[in-house]
Amino acid sequence: MTFGHDTAKQWMNAEMSVYQKGKLLQHLRPEKRLYKTHEQPTTEVALLSTWRDDLYLVLAGYDEEKQEATFSAYVNPLIVWLWIGGWVMALGTLLAMVPLSRQAQALTPASRQRTLEKRHGKNRARRHPMAALH
Repeated sequence: MTFGHDTAKQWMNAEMSVYQKGKLLQHLRPEKRLYKTHEQPTTEVALLSTWRDDLYLVLAGYDEEKQEATFSAYVNPLIVWLWIGGWVMALGTLLAMVPLSRQAQALTPASRQRTLEKRHGKNRARRHPMAALH
């Protein structure tokens, strides 16, 4: 545990090493702060984010008498995929707003009839019911 203070706040934090299958992944440093103006503690969460899951480590409390710290750890699976999905949706929205060709523009009934005649020949193209109104 490390303790410190400055003109605005006091803090305590702990450095925790996170291992997976015997391999060090990262050192995390969760922190508790007490701002002097508000006199209310705040918690700074330490975060380890991977493609599979996110680990949130919280310094929940500290007992000065026993010199013991209490931590809470939360594992949230697949969080990064929510961000990736959001970016995919945003990109898809942008692509949907870009016109792909001239034919993607709205056609009037008469121009639609001409387009059908060009594609299928005059005899096979059915007249659009609205084309008679023009």
